[in-house]
Amino acid sequence: FDDVLAARTVAKLAWFFRPVAHSCALVVVLALCCCVWLVPLRNYAEMVNAACLVRAARNAGGNLVLAAFLTREMILNDGFSRMDKSTMYTRLDRARNGTITAINAMRKGGFIADESNTVQTGADSLGGMEAYNRIMYSAGCPWRANTSDCSLDTWEKAESEGLYKLVMHQVQALSFMLTRYGPKGGDADYSGTGSFATVTVDPAKVTILTDDIDARFILEDQASHAWAGLTLVANEFDAEQNSIMARMHQEIQTILALFVVAVFFAFYVLLYRVSMAAARREVERAKQFVRMLPVHIMTREEAECVKRFFSPGAGEEREEDAAWAAAFDGEKDARGDGDGDGDGGGGGGDDVRGAGA
Repeated sequence: FDDVLAARTVAKLAWFFRPVAHSCALVVVLALCCCVWLVPLRNYAEMVNAACLVRAARNAGGNLVLAAFLTREMILNDGFSRMDKSTMYTRLDRARNGTITAINAMRKGGFIADESNTVQTGADSLGGMEAYNRIMYSAGCPWRANTSDCSLDTWEKAESEGLYKLVMHQVQALSFMLTRYGPKGGDADYSGTGSFATVTVDPAKVTILTDDIDARFILEDQASHAWAGLTLVANEFDAEQNSIMARMHQEIQTILALFVVAVFFAFYVLLYRVSMAAARREVERAKQFVRMLPVHIMTREEAECVKRFFSPGAGEEREEDAAWAAAFDGEKDARGDGDGDGDGGGGGGDDVRGAGA
C-alpha cells in the first residue's frame, strides 16, 4: 500500500514540483549567463580592427611629416640633421614606402611591418563609413578650417580631389625628390660631428626649395594638409571604435537585465511562489482528507500506514516506543514473578511453625 500510494502521488505531481521543470529553468539561466559575454564577443574583431585602422592612419600621417623634414635636409645637406646624404636618402625612401604601405593597409587591409600592425579588414570594405569615404574620395577638403578654399599654392587641384589623391600626389613628388637629389659622389658627410657646431649652408641649394615645384609642394606648410586629413580619418576610426564599444556595452546591459528577469521569474515567481501556493493548498486538502478518514473502523495497521505517509519518521518512532514498552512490560512481569515466589516460601514457614506448636 505504501509503494502504491507513493507512486500515485508522484504521478499526480504538478509541473512545478517536477525535477525537469527546475532543470529547464536552470538551463535557461545558465544560457543567459553565457550570453552575457558570448554575444558581445562577436564585436571583438571589429573593435580590434578599428584600433588597427587608427594606427595605420596615424602611421601614414607621421611618415608624411617625416618625409617632408628629410626632403628638406637631403636637398640642403648642410649638416643640420647630423646625417649623411645616403642615410637621409634611405630614411626618406623608407618613409615614402611606409606611407604607401600604411595607406594601402588602411584602405584594403594588410600588414604594416614597421609597427607589427595587421589590419584585417580595410576601411573601403567596411559598411557605415560614409564620413571616411567622403574624406578620402570625394571632392573637397573637410580637414581644413575653410572648407570652401581647397587650393594650394603649388598644386591648385590637389586637395580638391580628395585626401587619397593628395597623399598619392605627395608620394609621387617624394619619388621625384629621391631621383633628383639622391646621394652623388662628393657629398659632404656630417654624420660623425656629433653636434650642431658645423652647419654649412649652400645658397644654391636653398633656392631649390623655392624653384622646384615638387619640393615646394612637399614642404608647403610642412605637409600639414595631408597630416590634418589623415588625422581626421583617424578620428573617424576612433568614433567607429567608440560606437562598437557603446554597442557592446548596450548589449551587455540588455542581456544582464534579461538574466535578472529570468532568474526572478523562473525561480521566484514560477517555481518558488507557485510551488509554495500549491503546497499550502495541498496542506489544506490533506487536512480535509484526514478529517474525513473513518478512524473508528480502521485497524491499527491501516492507521499507522496513514500516519507514516504524512510523517515518514513517525513509524520508526512508533516502533521504538513499542520496543521500549515491550521491554518495560517484560521487566515488570519478571519482578512480579519474583515477589510471588517469596510470598509462597514465607507461607510455608508459618505452616511449619504452626505444626511445631
